Amino acid sequence: MVDLSEPIEAYKQGLKDKYNDEVEKYWNELVREASTDKMANEATCKDYYKTVSDKKSTTKSLNSTKGLRTFFMFIGFIMLAIGAGMTYYGATEETLNIKFIVIGIVLIVLGLAIAILAYKLPKNKIKLLDKKINELSGTEQSLLDTAYAQMNSLNNLYDWNIPCKIFNRLKTVVDLDSHFDVKKYQYLHDKYGFAENFDDKTSTLCVQSGSILGNPFLIAKTMEQYWYTKRYENSITIHWTTQVKTKDGWTTQHHSQTLTAYIDKPAAGYYDYTTLIYGNDAAPNLSFSRAPSGIDGKDEKQISRMIRKESKQFDKKAREAILDNDPNTNYVRFGNEEFESLFGGENRDNEVEFRLLFTPLAQTNLIKLIRSKDGFGDDWYFTKDHKLNFIQSRHSQAFDYSANPEQFIHFDLEAAHKRFVDYNNRFFKNFYYDLAPLISIPLYQQTKTKEYIYKKSFKGNVTYYEDEMMANSFNQSLFAHEDSNTNNILKASLKKTVNGTDEVTITAHGFRMDEHVTVFSQWGGDGHMHDIPVTWYEYVPVEKETAMAIEPQKSSRQEFNEKISSPEFKAKMAFAAAGTCLYQRGLFAALLVNTLTEANASNMRSALSNNVSNNSNINNNSNTASSALNNIMGELNEAVNEAKSRVKTNISNGKPNDGNSNNSNNQ
Repeated sequence: MVDLSEPIEAYKQGLKDKYNDEVEKYWNELVREASTDKMANEATCKDYYKTVSDKKSTTKSLNSTKGLRTFFMFIGFIMLAIGAGMTYYGATEETLNIKFIVIGIVLIVLGLAIAILAYKLPKNKIKLLDKKINELSGTEQSLLDTAYAQMNSLNNLYDWNIPCKIFNRLKTVVDLDSHFDVKKYQYLHDKYGFAENFDDKTSTLCVQSGSILGNPFLIAKTMEQYWYTKRYENSITIHWTTQVKTKDGWTTQHHSQTLTAYIDKPAAGYYDYTTLIYGNDAAPNLSFSRAPSGIDGKDEKQISRMIRKESKQFDKKAREAILDNDPNTNYVRFGNEEFESLFGGENRDNEVEFRLLFTPLAQTNLIKLIRSKDGFGDDWYFTKDHKLNFIQSRHSQAFDYSANPEQFIHFDLEAAHKRFVDYNNRFFKNFYYDLAPLISIPLYQQTKTKEYIYKKSFKGNVTYYEDEMMANSFNQSLFAHEDSNTNNILKASLKKTVNGTDEVTITAHGFRMDEHVTVFSQWGGDGHMHDIPVTWYEYVPVEKETAMAIEPQKSSRQEFNEKISSPEFKAKMAFAAAGTCLYQRGLFAALLVNTLTEANASNMRSALSNNVSNNSNINNNSNTASSALNNIMGELNEAVNEAKSRVKTNISNGKPNDGNSNNSNNQ
């Protein structure tokens, strides 16, 4: 088990390199399994890149040749025009201007000659270059197809959750899940007070769950709709004249003025944010929050000055808390000024539990994290609300945790390798530094959760978070109302479950933008009133409901891609809208044309696997075992009955049934 008691030191002194080694190991395993011919692909890509380079240089030569031809043709036509003008001018004067006429004729001849030569001379060269480019384009496409064919088996092997599988190989106190299942959601909800999210202004785009010594966490990327005030404006320019008397008489002066009008109206906006949510029983009565300290970019002198300044403010706050006789303000200074200044958390509401949580080692770890230059600096927010902890960092807002395997697909093995290693290492760094504030606290690594007995109180088989994530993975036009002009918030609600498959209603909340015009009147400098029309839009809510079937399914991206085009798969999934089947991270979803039936659920369950036939085999085996057991029980009953009859006979004959005779018989 990797020791994470000092997270920053652990990351720098081996964990980062160990994860990279596991990434390389996983990559090599994929390449071996795919039987990708590295040498052949390298040769094909070398030829491909050379062809691309040749095509680029040939295209450049072609463009240069065409450019020169155009330039000289332009010069020729200019000379032709000038010559024609001079000839016309010389010929139309009262007395013929022979000089102008001669020069004009010469320019006409030269201009025509230059234009004709400029058009004809490079014609063959341009034709040859065009032909060469076409040949190179064909070779380029052929080589690209060959390279993709060489990489096809590897590209098919990329699956969901690759970073999670690699991370779990590190054998730390942290484990990552394939998907956020119902049990973990129920655990967070029942034990730690994790609230259900039915807000129709938010929708889950991505979710990744896991645990620290059994204590659950999830990273959720959420899209939220909000309202803001948008200003619409329009301007018109007016013109007028005035008569001004000068010493020379009356003159006319021209004036102009821009008149602007505006109107403020509410508008719908959207933004995404990523949050890590962690449940732990440690310090259950404590709540506080902290924000980035602002030390990034400061030198040591500036940091020391900042700490001294904030320490004085904390002293003042502590004195006020003592003197105000308010039991709710129990703030007491911490012994470590650097920690309190850089970490914050002065709005804590339980001094005892705050000190229990932030031991000297925790303080040291967090100061190192805040000052660290190896990660992302102090860019994280930390909020604790009793048993729930929330981490938001600036670096995670820009990172995609979905680990979509499509991003690894490439025709070049070397480029694919670089892309694969780069993403997985960035995943680890972003995830680790989001987790670092939590694992910096020793108590969070020491508090092992008690075994949770799952109670089936959640009616569905898939959480609403995963429902929404899967819905957001489809093309949004499949859910959006036909009049919607904005983004759509997709909310999931369970309609029913049929034999392990959920029918979920996905409601798309969007807005229709109705155009309005408000006319404002303003006085202009010309002494008149002018109308200024301002166009603005009213955001009218629109909704559309779409039925989606979803279920946990143990399959793979490769299996899904292989089966989705097969006639058998299409026949089984005929109840779904065409082209609306999706598999991700152990979940299988499809948009429904009609309500989900038992037959449809059974077909969906067997579409990606042979579960039905397996179940049949299991049932057959069970039936065989039952028959064998019945035969044995029948023989046993016969033996018992026979023994009873012998006992009765012995008793009637006056022969006692003693232990010795029993033992002798048994032997």
